[in-house]
Amino acid sequence: MLKITGGDLRGRTVLTPPDDKTRPSGAKVRQALYNSIQMRTADARVLDLFAGSGALGFEALSRGARHVCFAENWKVALKCLDQNISTLKVKEQVQVIREDILSPAFNKKLDFEIQKDGLFDLVLADPPYADDWEMKLLNFFPWEKVMVPGGLFFLEWGAVKSKVESLPDQTPFLVKVREKNYGDTWLTTFERKS
Repeated sequence: MLKITGGDLRGRTVLTPPDDKTRPSGAKVRQALYNSIQMRTADARVLDLFAGSGALGFEALSRGARHVCFAENWKVALKCLDQNISTLKVKEQVQVIREDILSPAFNKKLDFEIQKDGLFDLVLADPPYADDWEMKLLNFFPWEKVMVPGGLFFLEWGAVKSKVESLPDQTPFLVKVREKNYGDTWLTTFERKS
């Protein structure tokens, strides 16, 4: 279990999966992330990729985000996520896409979510370090169809455990605007180009 670090839900606990297949973002990283964007979280639409327990997305809701769409497909994590949504009483403010993010089913459900409520202001990702997700997300995720121009993408990665040693300064749709190290974890912020 971990605790939400700020906002209306501060101090509330979030259930995490019982094994080490997921690696929830640490309190220090979550707090640093939201301290850096405190003026942009209120009323934001947020997409939490590789949501796991939902800790990153719940932090956004706690700090005033209007809506969070969680993307997760591992059944054990989904069970925790569903329980956290119920315990925190945020069902009306969230949507869960239960698909692999590279699957056509995920794209279809994400398109429906965007058509219903609009593009996302903030996108969060804490993918498995060893599977090269960092570059897949940066190069192949449909940023122009998912995030508003000027929106922010936060990518948590580990220089020791990830397959990359550094991330590019820009991609066709994103430009790096901030990068900070927290022990063996890096948090890199990209902005969607206008």
